[in-house]
Amino acid sequence: MRYLVLERETSVEEIAGKAYRNLPAAERKKAEKALIKENPQLKNMANVRAGALIRIPEGRGSERLNRRNVVDPVADLAGKVADQLESFEDEIRQQFKAHDEEVSDYSRVIKAAGKAEKDQPEIKEISADLVKHLRASKKSDKQNRDRTLEALKQLQKVAATLGSR
Repeated sequence: MRYLVLERETSVEEIAGKAYRNLPAAERKKAEKALIKENPQLKNMANVRAGALIRIPEGRGSERLNRRNVVDPVADLAGKVADQLESFEDEIRQQFKAHDEEVSDYSRVIKAAGKAEKDQPEIKEISADLVKHLRASKKSDKQNRDRTLEALKQLQKVAATLGSR
């Protein structure tokens, strides 16, 4: 359902003019009747104040809606959710990338330490164990990243359907 926020409109004709663009006279009359049917309070404009939300009927004439004046709160919210999910995805990807680089740096340092201490076999053995652990951790991190991004994609699909109702 789409809505229009009234400002200074004092008649149903003005409301129809604000809600719809370039309606021929016959279409405008139909739109006015549909507005009154959807919003019975419009029968007595003296009781309608600025800031009131007016429901805009769906159906014929919808292609002529004045998108600048008529809002769809569900579609607006869905768009905002989709934008935030996209930003969140970017942030997650950056964090995973930074983590991967950090693990790679640790691996290089540990390998270098193991090579530097060739005369101490226990250090070389500890170094090899640490590198093995980091590789296993990196594989687990990749699985977590893939699951997280897949869940995020599912959320994005749901958000996309909200705006199309």
